[in-house]
Amino acid sequence: MKGVKALASSVRVGLPDYREEIRLLIDGGEYIVVELLIERTHTGPMHGMAPTGNAVAFPDVTILKLREGKIVEQRGLSDYLTMFQQLGVIPELV
Repeated sequence: MKGVKALASSVRVGLPDYREEIRLLIDGGEYIVVELLIERTHTGPMHGMAPTGNAVAFPDVTILKLREGKIVEQRGLSDYLTMFQQLGVIPELV
């Protein structure tokens, strides 16, 4: 758990601004699927990387399970490959 908290803290410091745009919202009754475009700017140190000033925009998908109108489960997937390519850490794929 400490590792997860350290990772989340590093991302908040390195990419402090946060904007999201809902691209798709599917209401399937028991399940809701949300596709977001997340936008941030690398203005602080993150995972040992000096700030690049690069803006990043990457997709994120979240699946929510509802029971009696309350969220009882959440799963998500963020496209960190795209984010790290935009930061220049990973080369663009051909």
